[in-house]
Amino acid sequence: MNVKTPGLRQFWFEFVPVKSSFRNWVGVTAIDLEDAKIIVSQRLFDGGELPELRKVIEDVEFSDLDQGHVVPNMGVPIYRGIWYPRSDYLQD
Repeated sequence: MNVKTPGLRQFWFEFVPVKSSFRNWVGVTAIDLEDAKIIVSQRLFDGGELPELRKVIEDVEFSDLDQGHVVPNMGVPIYRGIWYPRSDYLQD
């Protein structure tokens, strides 16, 4: 199942792990891929460069994500912004 919001798409980013990496996966709803990268950069990396991406899934199907961990811990994916990890898990 995928959530459709007019003008927005859901993206799933998988980063190449690095020793200091605190997140290897991010789910984000955005206007397009560039917008998704900007949101993730601003929210998770203080506006800096994103780590190397291993995989980007555009229009991700939630049924393809980890049903035991990711899906039960997702935020609301219909609004522009990060839905995994949920914002209440993000540290400012």
